[in-house]
Amino acid sequence: MKYLKLIATYIFVFLIILSITELVFRIVGEKPFNPEVTINTITPSNPIVVDSLLGYSLLPGKYTYHYKNGYSFIATHNVNGERSIFNEKDTTDLPKIAVYGDSNFYGFGLSDSQTWTYKLQQINKDIHVINHSVFGYSLFLNYLKFKKNLESGERPIAAVFLLATYDLGRQTMNANARKNFVVNQDVSKMYLYPYLELRNGKVQVNKQPLKSSFINTLSRYSSFSNFIETRVNSILDEKIDYKTINNAVIDSIGMLSKKYKVQPVFALMYKDESTKITKKKLDKLNIMSVYIDFDLSDKKYSLLPYDNHPNAYTNSLYCKKMDSLIKPILSKCQHQ
Repeated sequence: MKYLKLIATYIFVFLIILSITELVFRIVGEKPFNPEVTINTITPSNPIVVDSLLGYSLLPGKYTYHYKNGYSFIATHNVNGERSIFNEKDTTDLPKIAVYGDSNFYGFGLSDSQTWTYKLQQINKDIHVINHSVFGYSLFLNYLKFKKNLESGERPIAAVFLLATYDLGRQTMNANARKNFVVNQDVSKMYLYPYLELRNGKVQVNKQPLKSSFINTLSRYSSFSNFIETRVNSILDEKIDYKTINNAVIDSIGMLSKKYKVQPVFALMYKDESTKITKKKLDKLNIMSVYIDFDLSDKKYSLLPYDNHPNAYTNSLYCKKMDSLIKPILSKCQHQ
């Protein structure tokens, strides 16, 4: 009984100290991890399915995404689970332009006809645009999908890849990326997300379960826990050699494109220092690239206040930029 009272006293003191610590952190402005989950429901059902190679992929069908604030949009996926583009059946025998990206190129928040890939198809009746983009994908996942599609017989004349700074975290599934992914754990907890890591100087593939840890969950309620977790994550993430891993993915895309005679094109979403370094590498490899660095914190270019994905106007700007690169490639192809 004496030991039980002693243990109970220790637990009580510990809880008091923890409560005081939490109160102090809140007073100085620290907050729990409280991510905004914009999507409330998807009807008629969840369009995501387990994929043994890519972790997850999209199902065919028409889906309505309902935001918590009342906004909604309808996205159509063709029989292959790709974002639908008008008159695909009439263009399948034409030169193909394959597009690989995440939610920003998928056209999240927009109807089918508002996406830049749809618009590109409309102004180029002599090509077949295929939008392979899937929300949440990294450049590495898009490389895997690109490779799979080429090995399955798809032969585009050009492949457009979206590249954004946050992708460095996704490619390596760093602590920050894992924390952000578990925001949508209700639909993603069953998936294994392929990522890259350096082991003994070699880039190797691993898979990360997309599910919440106890610390992730605690950080949603405790500012102290979130403060500690964030600082620890920063220390861990700083040790990752992002440049080497990112360069390995770009080299793989370049070699695969050369093997299958596909013209790779990179759309650079930001003009920060990291992206500028990547652009120098692309230039050195003679890989075409273009900046699409529109300010998505500005309502002129984004879907704010609903979310910060590119709006229809920005997608029309994407279309103009990509069209200026695609036309010379198509012209070269037609004269060969």
